[in-house]
Amino acid sequence: MSARTLIMCGEYDKLTPPIWSHYLNARIPRSTAFFIRDSGHMVPLEKPDASGRLIIDFLATPSR
Repeated sequence: MSARTLIMCGEYDKLTPPIWSHYLNARIPRSTAFFIRDSGHMVPLEKPDASGRLIIDFLATPSR
């Protein structure tokens, strides 16, 4: 069994653009991609509340 994977990307990330998150999401089993609005590459610094909620919600969701 593979572990669930959270892929978090900033909407305006220029270092690793969202297309790469889509690429990873399509190739990693049990992955979930989320795109944080109005943020770039440093999502946890730019949007700490949104990224924190996303991580907490992801971890609180039971595995299937």
